[in-house]
Formats: sequence, C-alpha cells, structure tokens
Amino acid sequence: MSKEAILKGMLWGVVFASIVIASSFAGYFIGERVTFPGVGIVIGTLTGFLITVALSFKVFQWHVKKRKKEMEEGDME
Repeated sequence: MSKEAILKGMLWGVVFASIVIASSFAGYFIGERVTFPGVGIVIGTLTGFLITVALSFKVFQWHVKKRKKEMEEGDME
C-alpha cells in the first residue's frame, strides 16, 4: 500500500469523524431546546453516521469509476 493511499484514507477518516462529531453537537443543541439533550445527541449521532455511510458509498462509486476509466485507457494503448 502506498503512502499516498494511507494519507488519503486518513484524510477521509478525519472528514467522516468531523461529520459525526458536528452532528452530535448539533443534535445536543437542538435537543436542549426541544426535548432533552441526550435524545438530541443520539439522533444527531445516528444522522451523522448515516451521512457518513452515504458519503462513503459515493466515494467508493467515484473510486470504481475512476479505476474503470484508467483501465479502459490502459487497454486502448
């Protein structure tokens, strides 16, 4: 595994963790105003997790398309 791949993976890990943390804080503040902060944290964390899963599928699809394009260009040469 190349160093570049490891660094990209670490970057995406930071992005995903930031999304979940931001969603948890947003859920806390919304829950504090509406019902109970604990409920808001749980809902915010679950929302952040679902956003992270959806984003990871998009990144994976982009990666697969990029690989296919690279392989097709390599076959044509």
